[in-house]
Amino acid sequence: MTNVRQTVNIESITIDPEFRDVLSKKAQEEYTKLKEEIQEDGIRDPLVIGIIDEKEYLVDGHHRIKIGKELELKEVPIIKKHFTNRHEAKMWVIRNQLMRRNLNDFQKCEAALKFKDYFSAKAKENQRAAGGAVSETCQEPVDTFKELGKLAGISGKTVGKVEKILQRASKKEITALRDGEPRVSINSVWKTCTGKTSPSVKSPSKPRAKPKPKPANETPHVPHSTEVMESEQVEQVEQPQTLAEQIDDIIFALDNAIREDYASTDERIDFLDRLIEWASRAKDDLMPQ
Repeated sequence: MTNVRQTVNIESITIDPEFRDVLSKKAQEEYTKLKEEIQEDGIRDPLVIGIIDEKEYLVDGHHRIKIGKELELKEVPIIKKHFTNRHEAKMWVIRNQLMRRNLNDFQKCEAALKFKDYFSAKAKENQRAAGGAVSETCQEPVDTFKELGKLAGISGKTVGKVEKILQRASKKEITALRDGEPRVSINSVWKTCTGKTSPSVKSPSKPRAKPKPKPANETPHVPHSTEVMESEQVEQVEQPQTLAEQIDDIIFALDNAIREDYASTDERIDFLDRLIEWASRAKDDLMPQ
């Protein structure tokens, strides 16, 4: 029977780690709330048992079955669903959970990346079918991250950044992204762990003090050596241009807007960061060589 609700013994359900670990665990507060609801009303939404090659595995409801065992429930409601293979089952799990759970962008990308090998292999198969030769060292097909992005509902570029973060960022930074800490973003951590953070963005320079006007009756200073004269000439040349100072102000204002407004999406943060980089380059071009 498929998609027919029935009740089974909780101990008869087979848990496969591959399906259990597709998505990250619920936060403790969310888990506690779910446990309180089940303790009061029981398990209302049936668990989903996937039938793959005539074998049955739990594909949806791992938190509910764990809570059920903690509460010593004997029976749980289930429905059964047929899948062609394990990849199809896992993709169903992700799509189903992304619609139901309040996951942040990092968690969505992290889940989608579990399918990178699958989409890469599929892309290579398509290339072989089209007559293209593919070596083991060939470059990653461009459409792989696009497909992963479609699966997660996020841009493929963001999925690529999350992959780099998982490879290079610290455990503390990754945990902060998973927990959705307000002052940590995918883009900021990616720039840090890939060395793309611009020094002008990191630490705004101190405002330059304007020279004090000299009294009208003061005798002009006459340098006593060529060395002193050259030093003062260099100091005069290094005075910034007015337009460059204005660009500096724009850079710092944008930087403050990015760092203080983490409610915006990573795509918006990425756009503003690129605008900062452009302004930095424009300022460098305007400065005297």
